[in-house]
Amino acid sequence: MNEYPQCDKLLAVKDKSQVIGEFLEWLQGEKNLVIAEWDYGDSNTDEDPLVRHRFNIQELLAEFFEIDLVKVEEERRAILDEQRRLNEKPLPFFAIGNDELEKAPAIKKGDTIMCPLCKGLHVLEHGKTPEGHESDLLLFYKCGDSSYLAGIKGKRIR
Repeated sequence: MNEYPQCDKLLAVKDKSQVIGEFLEWLQGEKNLVIAEWDYGDSNTDEDPLVRHRFNIQELLAEFFEIDLVKVEEERRAILDEQRRLNEKPLPFFAIGNDELEKAPAIKKGDTIMCPLCKGLHVLEHGKTPEGHESDLLLFYKCGDSSYLAGIKGKRIR
């Protein structure tokens, strides 16, 4: 089961809900039409007066799509809290200037490199594109179950 079911439901109907909401706004604004209901409060009259029904479009759409807006808000707050927790964790990053890269020693696929972790030699391999094709942009080596970046554009990085 998904962690945020009401938000998922809201996202799933977003396009339909948007169109319906825009249509309701158009009816009210451009066409000056309203949604009304019969008021049978005074049964002594012969007339069935129509009374303008005041509504919030967002609440009406949520009811139609069976979405609990209170739970949506709770889920949104939970999502934000989780993101805040994730943002507190330091992220590893790597930065290198162009001049640093140009001055670095050349390396290529098939070269060996000494691993600072295990002190063993490992063979350099090309990285792969998202389609699975080999790319010579990045060079990696494997140590155990992990891969480590060793080079960029045929230059050794440290």
